[in-house]
Amino acid sequence: MECYYIWDTSGDDQKKIYESPPSGFCSIVFNSGSPYYLDNSKYERLRVPEQFIAGQAIYSYKLFVSDPVMISGIVFKPAALNTLYGIPVYEYTEERIPLSKVFRAEFLAPYIMDIANGTPEERARLLEHF
Repeated sequence: MECYYIWDTSGDDQKKIYESPPSGFCSIVFNSGSPYYLDNSKYERLRVPEQFIAGQAIYSYKLFVSDPVMISGIVFKPAALNTLYGIPVYEYTEERIPLSKVFRAEFLAPYIMDIANGTPEERARLLEHF
């Protein structure tokens, strides 16, 4: 595991574009805010799932977001998803895979609900236990 993050904004509902260089990392992301979109080497304006695994980012990508942003995530070193969860990382490169395709609904449901309703501190604690 590399780090946890909480990205929250509120405001004027303006659309914003964020460009990110390739990090080589993977992540698990919970989005409880507005839907957002991705441009990368595989997809143009892909609406990302609300909860997903992001495979290794080996190319630059852009995120198209609008307020409110309420995103919580875990960033993993490349081999960590396989080590911790048995997920074949090579199949997920540049992908956004819904968590529901990887984990059972009974496992995910409490995390989804509690992260959506939690304070930043509570969300960080939930991510630590995921």
